[in-house]
Amino acid sequence: MESVKVNIREIASGGAGVGEVIEGEQELLGITAFVPYTIRGEQVSAKVLEKKERFVRTELEEVEASSAKRVDPPCSVYGRCGGCELQHMNYQEQLDAKQSMILGALRTRRLTESEFSKVSPIEPSNPFSYRRRVNLHVSHDGKIGFYRSKSRVVVPISRCEISNNAINEVLESCQNLAPAISGKISSIILESDREGVVAQLKARVELSKTEIESILKASKHCFSDATLISATKELGGYGRKILELPLSGTSRIGVPLGGFSQVNTEVNQKMVDFVVRSSNLKKGDRVHDLYSGAGNFSIPLAKVGANLVAVECSEQLTSFCARNAEKHGVSDRVEVVDQSVEKFLKKRNEKEEVELVVVDPPRSGLNLIAKELSYAKRLILISCQLVSFARDLRILLDEGWELEEVKPFDMFAQTSHIEIVGVLSSR
Repeated sequence: MESVKVNIREIASGGAGVGEVIEGEQELLGITAFVPYTIRGEQVSAKVLEKKERFVRTELEEVEASSAKRVDPPCSVYGRCGGCELQHMNYQEQLDAKQSMILGALRTRRLTESEFSKVSPIEPSNPFSYRRRVNLHVSHDGKIGFYRSKSRVVVPISRCEISNNAINEVLESCQNLAPAISGKISSIILESDREGVVAQLKARVELSKTEIESILKASKHCFSDATLISATKELGGYGRKILELPLSGTSRIGVPLGGFSQVNTEVNQKMVDFVVRSSNLKKGDRVHDLYSGAGNFSIPLAKVGANLVAVECSEQLTSFCARNAEKHGVSDRVEVVDQSVEKFLKKRNEKEEVELVVVDPPRSGLNLIAKELSYAKRLILISCQLVSFARDLRILLDEGWELEEVKPFDMFAQTSHIEIVGVLSSR
């Protein structure tokens, strides 16, 4: 494929630079080019990998005119590992680029100038050493690490700059597991709390009793607490399976190993505090927390006096939510419903007055569920996927909701991902 020269003007969702081709084949002049690992204002040469009618995807060859905001990435496998896309930018430029991504995504959904003014600056994170959970992949030949970008090739990892110290201490010894798990284990989840690191190993194939014993014996040289599973069936293990994560102040919440929880504890605490403040609840107000997990938002909202229904389709997470409510003395104000959100909305009591709905859906977002939430007076939407958030926000605005604020949180520093909270009220 041929090379082109590109002026980078913006950063797209996903982290690649976007600009126009200024040198190259005649048919490509002026066309939009996506170039990873670039910064706004740079001029670069890039190799064309894929041609479309209106754009080309490329691979960076050389930065010909560098931005003053470019830095040397501290990670030794940056550019090969697919975990981070923005380590070549200083942290302030990352925040500025993400703010621009957010505005760009909302602009495509035709927000008014008044609605644009409701977008607040991003709440920053520690740029490095913030992740409390990593998901390591294991190749058939025993390499342990993260996938290369847009592939299933495993890049071996012995240190991750965005992971916390506890995770990194364990990562150094993980490669020693290769002889025992090669061809048998497909992934290893490492999660940390103040007590240390807990591991979950997922079997790739059916294991014999001897193989299970051998894997667990080898694991003890790396992990103080570990569980071996096949699909959702536990095959064996030792030590802890529950983590205690901070919510606010000295308050903590129990979550199961492998269950959903936020990876950035400090930023999650800030986000929870923002949701509680923005809820404007009075004692006794009715709240529905949809996709409630183990109670990340349910417990703090109940603690300020709300009468809350927590809806979650994972039996494991609902049991933890109930346990956390009891631990925090709010079980009389938290009704836990083990059901899909779709079924709950179809069966809910339409005469019940609900002050607030908090909804934290999976990456795919709300889709048609967005049209079924108008029974509440106020709505707080949480999302880790910018495109889904922008689409759902447009649906909600068309359904008659009024935007109060969009507050982004940099839950995933050094990557192109962002956590976003939208606060809306009924007109």
